Amino acid sequence: MSFKYLDALEKFLRATADTTEINETLGTDIDEAGFINYNVGEESFQKYNIFRKLATFLNVSKTDGKILVPVSDDIAGIMEENTPFPVSEHEFEEKGFSSYKLGTIVKVKQDFISDYSFNLIDYLDGELAKRFGKAEEKLMLNGSGNKEPLGLLNQDLSCFVVNDLSYDAIIDFYFSLSKEYRDNACFIVSDEIAIELRKLKDSDGNYIWNQSNDTILGKPVYVSSYMNDETKPILFGDFSYLSVILRGKMKLKVLNELFANKYEIGYAVKERLDFKLTQADAVRVLLLDSSEESED
Repeated sequence: MSFKYLDALEKFLRATADTTEINETLGTDIDEAGFINYNVGEESFQKYNIFRKLATFLNVSKTDGKILVPVSDDIAGIMEENTPFPVSEHEFEEKGFSSYKLGTIVKVKQDFISDYSFNLIDYLDGELAKRFGKAEEKLMLNGSGNKEPLGLLNQDLSCFVVNDLSYDAIIDFYFSLSKEYRDNACFIVSDEIAIELRKLKDSDGNYIWNQSNDTILGKPVYVSSYMNDETKPILFGDFSYLSVILRGKMKLKVLNELFANKYEIGYAVKERLDFKLTQADAVRVLLLDSSEESED
């Protein structure tokens, strides 16, 4: 972004820009309701939503309807000389995605707004990354599917059932995922299970959790506070097959008057998204069931 744009954005956020300046510099970004496009850095999001690192994010301008997502698993093959190239039949597939709206209001004291030594843009970026990042991760794991997306823990994923958490159970769970997806796989675990996994040892007495790089069997381990289903404490798979559709950019509106009696300015912010796991076999869930013997 240019200095001129950042300067105009700063004035817009502090409610000190006049109408002419807003129209000239931010005009193409302001909609009829007074919202502007607002960008939060991806690195900021990744601090609060592990799927910002793992999933495939697509930004589209359509507000609803079907989206083409890549589903091809084809590989190249030997060809005879002077023969046609093989053509893949299903490189993309239409998937129906909705447009669910996430929103929040950030309030800032007028004293901070008036103090130009206070970096308002940095503050908003951090606060919005935290609020939306946590909300996204929570939905991607626990979404009910009722007026919100369906989270992974509530989807009909292939389960690997064990009666207790052991080294052998983790090995069997690891190899239950097809190698096609295992090569790029990682673990997502709850806090409680992370503690247990750190204590697990192999047959030689070595801890299976490599604490120098947070891996198990060479695969990264991510801990989420939203893995709160005690019977489904571990997800393992290639989460790049989780396609997340962002419907345009994040939108922000300055609320000059709503909180004026408290000497505050509000910022109403929204984003629209949906997500789907495009290959159901790409992710498996460990199901703890003390009443059952381990099974696939």
